[in-house]
Amino acid sequence: MENCNSLRELSFHCTLRTSDNPSVLLVTAHPDDEVMFFAPLIWELIQLGASIFLLCLSIGDYDGLGHLRREEFYRAAPLLGLNASMISIVEDPALQDGWGKWDSNAVLRHVSALGESLSISAVITFDDHGVSGHPNHIAVYEALYSKTIK
Repeated sequence: MENCNSLRELSFHCTLRTSDNPSVLLVTAHPDDEVMFFAPLIWELIQLGASIFLLCLSIGDYDGLGHLRREEFYRAAPLLGLNASMISIVEDPALQDGWGKWDSNAVLRHVSALGESLSISAVITFDDHGVSGHPNHIAVYEALYSKTIK
C-alpha cells in the first residue's frame, strides 16, 4: 500500500488499490445529498472500477415532499452511473428528515445490514461537519465514525 498515511487515504485509495473488485457503500441522509455533495466522487470511483452502492437513510420528508424527493432520488441514479439495484432508500421512524439528532443504533442497523449483504470494501459518508452542518448529516458521520474508528 503506497502512501497510505491518513485514515481517509487508507479507507479510500488503499482499499481500492488492493481490492480486485472494490465495492463502496456511500451513505447519505436525504435524497439530493448524493448529487449535491458526492456526484464527483461517485463518478471518480466508477472510473477507478469500483462498484458503488448508495444508501439514503430517509426519504427527505421534512416539508412533506418525501414522495417527490424519493422519485427524484431514483431518477438521479442513472445520471450518476448507478442502476436501481445499486441504490436503496430507507423509511424509518427513527430517521426522519429534520433538525433533530438521529439515533446511532438506527443508522448502524441499516448500514450494517446492507453492508454485510453486499460484502462492502469501504463505507463513505459525510465529514464531521456533515458537509453543510445539517444535524442529520453529522449524525450519520458520528454513528459510523464512533463505531468503526478508534
